[in-house]
Amino acid sequence: MKRPAGPPSWSPRPRPSGLWRVGLLALLGLFGLAGSLAAGPRLAAASLRFGGSPRLPVAEWASLNYRLENPDGRTVTVRLSVRATAHARAVFEREVVLPPRTVLSGQELITADASEEYIVSLFEGTQRLERTQLPVRAMDQPQAAAVVVLNDGAETSNASALARLAGLDTSVNVTTMSARQAPHHWAVYGHTRLVLVLQPNYRELTSAQFEAVNQHVQRGGTVLFGEPHGTLEAADTPWSGLLPVLPSGVRRVEAVPALDDWGARWWSALPAAQRAGPRQTLADRDGISCLESSERGDGLTVLRQ
Repeated sequence: MKRPAGPPSWSPRPRPSGLWRVGLLALLGLFGLAGSLAAGPRLAAASLRFGGSPRLPVAEWASLNYRLENPDGRTVTVRLSVRATAHARAVFEREVVLPPRTVLSGQELITADASEEYIVSLFEGTQRLERTQLPVRAMDQPQAAAVVVLNDGAETSNASALARLAGLDTSVNVTTMSARQAPHHWAVYGHTRLVLVLQPNYRELTSAQFEAVNQHVQRGGTVLFGEPHGTLEAADTPWSGLLPVLPSGVRRVEAVPALDDWGARWWSALPAAQRAGPRQTLADRDGISCLESSERGDGLTVLRQ
């Protein structure tokens, strides 16, 4: 006997059982665990600089700045290596222990090579994790005089003009550094002919940076304070001992008779033939121009930058 036709019957799709849901969650957990295990240590950033400049003095000190990250939940020991591509030799290597979930920023001194590119690698054991190329410019010091300008606030366009002066015995490389970029060790100033202090932000200089300049002077280096307000501020810093006198204020004057008198004595001491020739540029022993002389009045000589 047939049943009378009626509306079609339906039943809901069976829901996953609790055991099936547990299995799905476990599978997702395994995928997440595998992803976290794959996130090992990495080289997040690296740069090679002399102060803030990519021009590195050959056979002198430069700064390697780096940042390492370890998002893993385990402590790892990695090896940071820097090689100069020109001669395929290592210029720096160091082992670093990274605790779990750590970000480590560091700065190391390296000896620059005559190379236009460096390779920074990060190893864990024998496995290379990262490889980064760092293009730079090699600066050959025997053929160039280096001037470091420490400045944050003053106008420095005149300082860079030193590199373009005609008649110098040697070429001049000018590197401007902010207070934060100033070297922390005297050896970085080793090749520098002149450290010109204009108006750095003294509040950002650390004790190590102050001491680096003091030690540079103790080892025969030359420091020139070339900006009035920066010189006045230096009197209240560890550089006060480098000043010949302690300044008490800044005052603009139109004439400096003592400087005129000194110029006159210098001019009169020259041989007559030399006085008859073109005006000479006053320079230090390295040929770096400092002041230019010109006649004024009755044989007096004034000096101007």
